[in-house]
Amino acid sequence: MTSKTIVEIISYQPEYATYFEQYNREWIEENYILEELDIYLLQHPEESILQDGGEIFFARHKGEIIGAVAMKKKSDDAYELSKMAVSSKARGLGAGRMLCEAVIDRAKVLGAKKVFLYSNTIQSIAIKLYRKLGFVEIPVEAGVYERANIKMELSLKDGISKEEITELLENYGNAHHKITSFLNEIPKEMWQWKPPHNKWTIHQN
Repeated sequence: MTSKTIVEIISYQPEYATYFEQYNREWIEENYILEELDIYLLQHPEESILQDGGEIFFARHKGEIIGAVAMKKKSDDAYELSKMAVSSKARGLGAGRMLCEAVIDRAKVLGAKKVFLYSNTIQSIAIKLYRKLGFVEIPVEAGVYERANIKMELSLKDGISKEEITELLENYGNAHHKITSFLNEIPKEMWQWKPPHNKWTIHQN
């Protein structure tokens, strides 16, 4: 039996709430400034996460809580993977991946279509893990976390719907017309313009 196999994931228990705040403060304050939203979520997990239909999971190893993660309900179709943290003394046991998988599995059970998250690209190890789990980068909106410069999403849908197939086919069928219309709007003199350090004009290209 390896050390990874004895890491277990358990659901929220009030007596473990202190670890949720402790481990998240540890990694946030290591690189960033703790924001007001952070403080609210970490100090009031039942009110800010559980009360609205979200959940919190903990990783336990040899009887000790070593990590935590939250899944915040945004809608019946979407959950945010948030505040995933593992004790610096327990990294390398696979707890981070297990916590993320717990959120994904639970979101599937609840019928969600996607799980998304916010992060920062300097968290390279975490980003690598998210990519391995199937998360892909999508445009990040401003005003969520000041430190967030990347947003990632994991689709939980089993394939593509008929409506989406119809939309794709319509877009494909209109592609020639759209491209032609766009090209016709380009002034003729532009076709003969030769970009610097280029042997050919736009028309020749």
